[in-house]
Amino acid sequence: MRTQTLSLQICLVAALGASCLGQERRLYITGLPAGFNDGRVLGLSRDGSVAVGNMSGNNALLRGFKWSVATGRVDIVDPALGSRTELTDVSDDGLSLVGAHCNNSYGSDRRVMFSRSGAPYQNLPILEPYSRGHSDAYISGDATIVSGTCLSATLYGQAFIWTAATGIRGLGFARPGDSRSQVLGMSRDGSTIVGSSESISQGTGTGFIWTEKTGMRAVIGLNGDTDCHCRGANIDGSVVVGDTSANATLWDADRVAHDLGNLPGRLVGYAYAVSGDGKIVVGTSIKTTPIGFIWTAESGMRAASDVLIERGVVIPSGFSILYCYAISGDGSTIAGSGRGTNGIWQGFVAYMGKPCPADFNEDGGVDGGDVQAFLRSWESGDPHADVNYDGGVDGEDMGVFFSSWEAGGC
Repeated sequence: MRTQTLSLQICLVAALGASCLGQERRLYITGLPAGFNDGRVLGLSRDGSVAVGNMSGNNALLRGFKWSVATGRVDIVDPALGSRTELTDVSDDGLSLVGAHCNNSYGSDRRVMFSRSGAPYQNLPILEPYSRGHSDAYISGDATIVSGTCLSATLYGQAFIWTAATGIRGLGFARPGDSRSQVLGMSRDGSTIVGSSESISQGTGTGFIWTEKTGMRAVIGLNGDTDCHCRGANIDGSVVVGDTSANATLWDADRVAHDLGNLPGRLVGYAYAVSGDGKIVVGTSIKTTPIGFIWTAESGMRAASDVLIERGVVIPSGFSILYCYAISGDGSTIAGSGRGTNGIWQGFVAYMGKPCPADFNEDGGVDGGDVQAFLRSWESGDPHADVNYDGGVDGEDMGVFFSSWEAGGC
């Protein structure tokens, strides 16, 4: 049985301890090589220590990169991959990467590529009757599952799932008559794939959520609207984020749509990613100029820069956060693209610290209510009790929680 006495649980603290990145709270700009004028970070490892993204420039330049504080930006330049490379996602441990490569700006020879634990990149197969891969591809936290999209020359296409054991498999379409389904995100456990499904001839589309049990199903957005895109999912797919008619949207475990609002003076919004526990959403809110946002149920939608400054994050002078594309599974790090005083768009990674485990029920205090809430979640194996963000609910989470709780908070 998982149930244990409170005294035993507290005694475990000394033996188990707590883990911490010990990372400086600051915003890092990933930079650009000569000839490039646009950069963005699209994916983060579980703890935010490794980031991946793309850079573009004049003369159809396109290059993927991997970044960490220790290594800086490492560009993906390999003649075997062609002149254009892209990276869009990274595994929980930061060692496995997924993206695409091609030789021409039209992408007619684009292939989805996958590198597991530092091994050479391998091309994933292409679904019949399609001829190329799409640049957006996603990887499960344990690097065993890849999802993406295959396209035809006329840009008809179908979402797919791939594993080394089963190979590639098409996921179909959300509605009869649809001719293109596209993956836009995947839960870290690989169980839930999200995206959009559309009829190119009719010019209509909808968001979808796919699981092995249900297959691909269209979602219903805000106010019954079906003009949706599903763009991201939490660790187990119980929370999905995206947009409904350009309004940032969250779908809960019952697939009910919730309006995330907009920043003051902004007209449209897009939610791109959500933390592992489903509590923190990032995206962009736009009128003329985009502004990156961070959303929580407690605070609503706020400008990402305001939240970062409030948390003591050092932001380089003159740098504006425009798009937030990614958030680490542990909620400590956000990433995306922004613009400096020189007007050039560059990728960024911002470490803002982990949520405090002690205030488990998030009521603003640290007391017995947090203990009761944590124990209920821990005993049931609820993913929210994974307070050390290692993908499991076990004694180490008990140690992290009680260490923080006994200290009175973070």
